[in-house]
Amino acid sequence: MKQHRLILSLCLLAASSAVAGDPPYYQRKDTWQNSMAASQEALLRHEIEQAKRAYAAALPKGVEVGPWHAAGPFQGKTPHGFNDVFPPQQNVDLAATYERGKLRWEQHPDWTDGETIQLHGGSSAVIYIYRTITAQKPCSITGHFGADDGMQVWFNGNRLLAKDVPTFSPASGGTLKLDLKPGENRLLLRVNNITGGYSFYFSIAGLARHRQQGERERQQLWSLLRRDFSDPTMHRQMNWEREDNIWSGYVTVAGAAELAKRYQRAITVASLAEQAKQTPDLAASLTARSTASATSSSNRCGSPSPTSPKPLVTSI
Repeated sequence: MKQHRLILSLCLLAASSAVAGDPPYYQRKDTWQNSMAASQEALLRHEIEQAKRAYAAALPKGVEVGPWHAAGPFQGKTPHGFNDVFPPQQNVDLAATYERGKLRWEQHPDWTDGETIQLHGGSSAVIYIYRTITAQKPCSITGHFGADDGMQVWFNGNRLLAKDVPTFSPASGGTLKLDLKPGENRLLLRVNNITGGYSFYFSIAGLARHRQQGERERQQLWSLLRRDFSDPTMHRQMNWEREDNIWSGYVTVAGAAELAKRYQRAITVASLAEQAKQTPDLAASLTARSTASATSSSNRCGSPSPTSPKPLVTSI
């Protein structure tokens, strides 16, 4: 009996040591989905604090960067649209509306510097992106710009960049020195799309390494979940949901309704898709599961077939 107690104590000690070595933002809950949701929320708080420190190191003392605002998409007057001019380009008024009230400036606190930001709109779309940078005294910062497709940059009313690049990389727009004056400084970007998807990138020198670290931390969550929820069925669910980008970004930012839509898009069985559509609140539980996975031994005990429907989780 004493030997059994000793073995149990050693096992518990080993388990607690492994947990003690986990990152502070990893939150294990009753299911892997609840664990992912709680861990993403904790990781978001962790990254906000990390970003504050990274900004403090990258920015001169007394410089504050405001949130991004965007207006659009405007429909280009020409197929290419690079030289088409729309009202925000002539005057930025965050209270203004355009296209008979259909378009207005919207704040995007979820847009993070150092990450590629996907934009919405079809072919020949044009979107304007704006923020203020406040400085206590004259100084300068270095900005890194990129866009798919074309990008133009104005700083305090002066156009510093006009680059029509049909392919994207974070460096496609180049590097610009931004000379800050005391008080408010205005940074306006314009991105135009030829066809397909489009996006933009902005970073301040010194932030790139911080963003790369954040991505590694997000990927590490999957490894921790696979360690703590080792059932093969759970691993298949993780693989499916990771492949379908169900958990991309942050649940706390996307919201329950958006996450439900992601599950709906990933389902291949029409009846289950309809059930997911009618369950926008994850707190009410996404109870639909694939009947095929409940009856197919290949889905229960082996690898799923390429045509097998992907199950919804029962609780998040």
